[in-house]
Order: sequence, then structure tokens, then C-alpha cells
Amino acid sequence: MKILYYSPHPHINLAAQTGAGTHIREVIQAFRENGHEVATLIMGGETQEEVRQTTVVKQNTLKQRLKSFVPACIWEGIKDWQMAKFDALAQQKLLAKIAAFQPDLIYERAAYMQTSGVLAAKKHQIKHILEWNGPFVQERTQLYGTSCYLPFAKKNEHKQLMTTTLNVVNSSAIRDYFIKKYKVSEAKFQLIPNAINVDMLKTDNLAIEKLRVKYAFSDKLVVGFVGQIMAWHGVGILLEAFALLHQQHTNVRLLIVGEGKMLAAYKQYVQENGIADKVIFTGKIPHKEVFNHISLMDITVMPNSNWYGSPVKIFEYGAMGKAIIAPNNIPVRDVMTDNEDGILVEPNADALKLALIKLIDNEVLRKRVATSFQQKVLQKHTWKHEAKHLLATHFNELVLSKK
Repeated sequence: MKILYYSPHPHINLAAQTGAGTHIREVIQAFRENGHEVATLIMGGETQEEVRQTTVVKQNTLKQRLKSFVPACIWEGIKDWQMAKFDALAQQKLLAKIAAFQPDLIYERAAYMQTSGVLAAKKHQIKHILEWNGPFVQERTQLYGTSCYLPFAKKNEHKQLMTTTLNVVNSSAIRDYFIKKYKVSEAKFQLIPNAINVDMLKTDNLAIEKLRVKYAFSDKLVVGFVGQIMAWHGVGILLEAFALLHQQHTNVRLLIVGEGKMLAAYKQYVQENGIADKVIFTGKIPHKEVFNHISLMDITVMPNSNWYGSPVKIFEYGAMGKAIIAPNNIPVRDVMTDNEDGILVEPNADALKLALIKLIDNEVLRKRVATSFQQKVLQKHTWKHEAKHLLATHFNELVLSKK
């Protein structure tokens, strides 16, 4: 089958080493591994050179001065108008791509204000999948405030949801939000949580042993976190929980892998709370070394996440066979069962401390939950499996007709 992968967002690049860039590459590769021919139209660019060009942005002093005088609602409205204008350009490119490639199916990564994909698919009567990674109108309003274009944005979001053949959501929380807000039929949705590519989980035993010596972990139980060190990821909660338990569990160490805005503040926190000798901050490390660091961990933690997103980190932890503590929210419960696949907790220090103690003191439980979720991830939550399941569930007749 011929699949056209379409991303209309002007700033998401196929080659970027970001969550969005990685997600796009993995979905495309998964379709190809399932035997489909895939063409791409990525409006944010597809090369490393384009990534570098977009990251070198000069400060526009006049623009900043104007922003200080223009009401926020109007300023954000101008930005929305620019997105709508860009979508008109994207639609022309998409129509040309459709004419050249003649796809059987368009798979689109949904973006705020962008209706070009659903309209082009409807015009050419092509089956269309729209992948949602967030409730974009709500998310954009929360991050940047209201816009005078907001009624138009809501209308566009409704049009996207209703016009596509199928909405793919990465959590049931997003699905239920859209059903309630826009009265979309549940039959228009397919839940496809995030996943992993097992071929990316490469480790080096010699490098792991060198790290174990470097961090003095040879006879220690290691609790770990991997990700951006941002306030909303809850690393502060993890540090608070560790500060509460370290005196009773002197053999435990905490490994924090990553960088971010809160790193300096967290380093100061461990100094002030007398746990600096028990907490290791690696800072930024090369991606190829991430899974070597996860290999050092006995217990992995994702302290917090938003209400709608399917966190890729738990699938990486799970595929590596690690016991997991994760937030007790809907996206996590979509894929994990408490005390069966891991320990699910409310995002606060006291709850996290109790969960840590539970796993620290019970090696049998650690191994059991780790094995349970690892099997689930490797069987159900690989990109290749998810792509095959999606097409077989909703487009099997189309797939068979093209063989």
C-alpha cells in the first residue's frame, strides 16, 4: 500500500533529535517494515541542515518592542493568522504531492490550526488518519494565553476531528476529552499509545561496568530517572522523596540522567539537604549512552507527567526490564496495571517515598513487575506492532487489495 506521511507543522523537522522528530521517523519506519511504500511531506523540513537553519534565530528588537505594546490576545491572534496562512501554502504542496505519488492512504501528524490534510484527503477521496498527540487548542491557550483567533481555532479542531477517516490518539484521556468537547463519535477514534523501537535499545557491557565503577555503584541499589530536568517532570518530587528515605536506606543511590532549566536548582537542593554524596547528576550525555545508564538502575522513576500524554519513557524503562514507578494517571493506566506492571502513585513526595521503599525492600516484587511490563512492551508496544495493528484493524481491506 502507498502511504503518504504528512506533517503540516512549520517547525517540526524530520531529522531533529526531538520527541516529535523521533516519533515521526519511527512511525514512517514502522510502516515500511510492514511492507508499505511511504512518501513524506514534512513542512518543517527533512534534513539536518534545515534543523541548523531554524535554530539560528536572530533577536528581532523591533518585534520585541511591538509585542510590549500590542495586547496579548491580538499578538497571539497574529501568530494564529500566520499559522493559517502557512496552512494554505502547505495545502498546495500537499495537493501536488498527492498528484505525483497517488497515495492509497494519508497519515497525518495533527497540528494546531492546520486543516490542509483533511481537506486535501476529502477532495481526492483518499482514506486519512489523523494522529493527535495533544488537545492543541487547550494546550496552546494554557501555554500562551487566549487569542482573538480562538473561535476559529476551535472550529478548525472540530473540522479536523470530524473530516478525517480515523483519529488516532495516544491516550484515552485525549479521546474522552474530544468526545465530550466536540461530540465526536467514539467510533472515530483508535487508541494507539506511544511505543519503542527495540533496535534502538543498544547497550555495551564494558561501558556499563566502567560507569558502575565511575559512580561507585558496585554494591549499591540504584534508583534512576532519565529525561529533561524540567519542573513538570517532577524530578523535584523524586529528590524530596529520596531525602526522606536515604537515612534508613543508606545503600541506595539516585542517578539523574539529563539536563534542563531546573538542574542548577536541584543540585543546590541536594547540597542543602545533605544528600549530595548519594545523588549523581550526569548532565547531558550522548544518546548512545542513555541505555547504558538505564542498565545501571534497579528502580526507574517517572515522577510526573501531564494528564493526556503517553510517556515514551516508561516504554524504554520497561523494554530494558526495569521496575517502574509512574504517575497514577489515565495515560499510564492505559498501558500499566498497578502492582502488576509497576507501582502507580500520586505525584507527591510522600507517596513516591512509600513506593520506593516498597520496591527497595522487596526484590521479588521488583523482578516480578519488571518482567511483567517488559513482556507487555515487547509484545504490544513496539512501533512495528502498533502500525500493523492500526492498519489491520481499520484498513485491512485496503491493505489486502494492494498486495
